[in-house]
Amino acid sequence: TGRILEANDIYTLLCGYTHAELVSMSITDLEAKATLAEMSAHFERARKHGWDRFETIHAAKDGTQLPVDIRTSYLAICGGRFFTFVRDLRERQYVEQAHREREEQSRATFEQAAVGMAHVSLSGRWLRVNKRLTEILGYSAEELRNLSFQDITHPDDVQRYLALARDCVAGKVRTYSMEKSKKKKDLS
Repeated sequence: TGRILEANDIYTLLCGYTHAELVSMSITDLEAKATLAEMSAHFERARKHGWDRFETIHAAKDGTQLPVDIRTSYLAICGGRFFTFVRDLRERQYVEQAHREREEQSRATFEQAAVGMAHVSLSGRWLRVNKRLTEILGYSAEELRNLSFQDITHPDDVQRYLALARDCVAGKVRTYSMEKSKKKKDLS
């Protein structure tokens, strides 16, 4: 029936209901996202396979929306019982949001830099270039993706760069910096 038979102290702290309040409620009283049909489908999957896992939103007593990860197991004792473990996802979502913001800031910094910047694979293929680098070299981003760094690096610099890149990959150096001569695209 979805009636709550027991709840631990951690869940009472999470949702703000007392133990007595929770054991007088049904899981549908806490559910703020899934429809009754969706909840029934989760219960049926757990009954059929012995378990189910999904993310949803629970409503705390104060109205707060709690993103939660639900892991439920079904045991056919006492006419059938679901044992459900609820994990608060707010911290994970906060970390994911902070990561997205850092990624966006990093992307904007890369794209808007006043200097030419690129990400290059270990084989020397151009993975990502900023607008300023395309302006300096005279190649479009698409043209650069079809070239390797070796294709536009002055021959005198190629071996020195490759040696530094190998040292970086091997962990001998963490970073390196060097001035390089590049072959600018002939635009005439």
